[in-house]
Amino acid sequence: MAVLGVLLGPHVTHVHFVYRGQEINWGWFWKVKQCIDEEKIGVLYDPIVGDSGLAVYNPKNDSGSSANKIIIRRINLTTWKRRSVLLHECVHAIQDIKGHTLDRVRSEAAAYLPQNIYHRLATGRHVHDSSLAARTIHEKADPLAQQAIAASNPTFSEAQMLGLETAIREAGYRRENVNFDGV
Repeated sequence: MAVLGVLLGPHVTHVHFVYRGQEINWGWFWKVKQCIDEEKIGVLYDPIVGDSGLAVYNPKNDSGSSANKIIIRRINLTTWKRRSVLLHECVHAIQDIKGHTLDRVRSEAAAYLPQNIYHRLATGRHVHDSSLAARTIHEKADPLAQQAIAASNPTFSEAQMLGLETAIREAGYRRENVNFDGV
């Protein structure tokens, strides 16, 4: 219910942008909500979460849990940061619904943007993170988020996208492909 509450919340309706051909908008978040309702995408509570983050999306059965799961570390999503992280993982679910193989760095870049858009819309501030690597990514994503909020049809310069992608690579993400194979 907490996940559906975020997806049905008012700030999600204002998330709209295209990043390297990936369109992310409210309609796609609605599709994730429908897939959760239809049990095509599951939501799993795991207090540890595989990558020690706040949440993760698992597109395939490779870690002992079934495919197409949003795994959250907390049962409740009471902070804007937790809610924005959920939105980040929902972008990976969107990418899986579309069923494309994507470069992990670009997949993450497209997910960090709505996380920052949502958080800025809700709080008026950028996402704060205690991890230096994550903080650097958010610092690169926030100006793009502000640009997306201000424009009806935002476009990002190559330099902006490369800056965000460089921060993501420097945080340890590799350019390997992620096989989003559909839900």
